Amino acid sequence: MSIAALPTIMTVVGGAVSAVGAIQQGQAAAAQANYQAQIMENNRILAEQEAVEARRRGRVEEENVRERVAQLRARQRAAAAGTGQVADMGTAGAIEADTAALGEVDALTARRNAEIEARMMSIRAQQFGSQAEMERLAGDNQRRAGYISAGSTVLTTAGTLAQRRMSGQKLW
Repeated sequence: MSIAALPTIMTVVGGAVSAVGAIQQGQAAAAQANYQAQIMENNRILAEQEAVEARRRGRVEEENVRERVAQLRARQRAAAAGTGQVADMGTAGAIEADTAALGEVDALTARRNAEIEARMMSIRAQQFGSQAEMERLAGDNQRRAGYISAGSTVLTTAGTLAQRRMSGQKLW
């Protein structure tokens, strides 16, 4: 092999190294995107769990409010009876009815607030799921781009060698 073959060897080696580098870069970018997709998927799962927990807390709080209201109503009835009033009639009855109505509003408010929180968590879960899918698609595209870049490098190297050959240069 003569020194004249050195430019050809360098062109081939340079093209091969560039092609391999492009493939590795595409694979590394795809791996990073897949890692990010897994993080988003984990976040989606956590957000879904938080939504379930918010609904559970809402049911518990709703039950607690109703229990506290029932206890308050019992104390009101006892207080009314202790003063000789009929608990279901007159002012005592009106107070107890108001307490029951306002207590129910509080219980339903607790449920509604928990449902709003749960809905927000569900929306976050959907967003994380969409982001995960976007990351997976980006990874696939980056992997493909690496192969396309490698193919382009191989073709460019082949074109350079063909041009040298056509201009009369000895390749080897």
